[in-house]
Amino acid sequence: MEMEDNDNLMSTINGVQVDVNKNFTFTTAFGKFKVSELMTKYVFEEVFPSMEAFLNLRLLMKEDQSEKV
Repeated sequence: MEMEDNDNLMSTINGVQVDVNKNFTFTTAFGKFKVSELMTKYVFEEVFPSMEAFLNLRLLMKEDQSEKV
């Protein structure tokens, strides 16, 4: 019976149509925020600086190792 309920739930979830071009708002106890602004802030203030820091982590190579590359 649980598998059937799970299948019904998944078909319901998959059937939801979302227009990503709409400007959705995210409501919290602190107010309403536009999802597009939250995602933009997250990407440019969290993801990109983290990626840059990660990509700048380079170990020094010895001379014989650099010749192999």
